[in-house]
Amino acid sequence: MKPALLLSILFCAAVPAGAQELSAPSTPHVADPDAEPPPELAPAPLPVCAAVCPPGQTHEGFYLRLQTGVGYIKARHGVATFSGNGFTLGGAIGFTPVANLAVFGTMLFHEVRNPDTNMYGLMTTYSGALATESFGAGLAYYLVPANVYAAAAAVWTSAEVHDGGNNKLWTSNRGLGFDLMLGKEWWVGRDWGLGFAAEITGAWMTDTDFHETTWSSFTYSLLFSATYN
Repeated sequence: MKPALLLSILFCAAVPAGAQELSAPSTPHVADPDAEPPPELAPAPLPVCAAVCPPGQTHEGFYLRLQTGVGYIKARHGVATFSGNGFTLGGAIGFTPVANLAVFGTMLFHEVRNPDTNMYGLMTTYSGALATESFGAGLAYYLVPANVYAAAAAVWTSAEVHDGGNNKLWTSNRGLGFDLMLGKEWWVGRDWGLGFAAEITGAWMTDTDFHETTWSSFTYSLLFSATYN
């Protein structure tokens, strides 16, 4: 073997060995006790509710209330008094100019069939019906989060008595009256509430044919109510 080739082989073999001998052994990293700790990272901000988040159950915007139930109706026509248990229907429609306060128009209907009749102290059962009809306007205010409400309305009311053949016997002109409600509802959706209410309706009128004859009517009702708002 040529001397130059032999020297090259020996030189290549000696270089790695020498490099390993010259390399210093690695030492573990020791933290400087006097060094300041790294700054703490600020917590990520909580996500902000965007406009797509669903709104809560509030009393705002369009207002609709439907009600039905049973009640005790009593009306006086001159010397005759009619009374008995009957049914009631009603509704209100309006809007809420401010949260939890509704302005509405209302219609109410009360009827008792075969009412008890008292005329000159003589008690009988009348084979017919007594009915009152009212319309007017009022306010309703809701206490949240209990969802308890009170409503009051001024109404114009008329009354009539008809026989078993639905023939009108006596009717009244429309007279000024009132309607008061106190109720409690539970939310069953984002906009609907269902519940119960107590209602008192009263009015004073004159007779259609005999203006000197006066009417009065009062109804005390327990209602099931459904409100959209």
